[in-house]
Amino acid sequence: DTRYEVIKRILYETPKTDLPHFTEEDLERHETIERAWQLYLRNKREAKSKELAAKYRMLNEANMQLEQLSKNLFLSAQLGNKTMLFPGQMKIPTETPPLNGWNYDY
Repeated sequence: DTRYEVIKRILYETPKTDLPHFTEEDLERHETIERAWQLYLRNKREAKSKELAAKYRMLNEANMQLEQLSKNLFLSAQLGNKTMLFPGQMKIPTETPPLNGWNYDY
């Protein structure tokens, strides 16, 4: 029914606003801010990438040292059979806190 469509349009449609007209100075200011923001994001992304590369390099070095020190532990670590070597309560570090908070009864 068209009545319902008209009522919905009147009640829920957002009014259209005219976009402001920018001067050349405003556009230049906006573009400068946008470029600075993109530069900030790029620097942040590159820093994160360098951090991950350093972690990966250290993990490889630790893996090679483990291989030199104990072949048995190295093979067990490579197979992924960690239940016989490491406790099950050990948590993997993450970048976000857990949903349930701190475990005070641990």
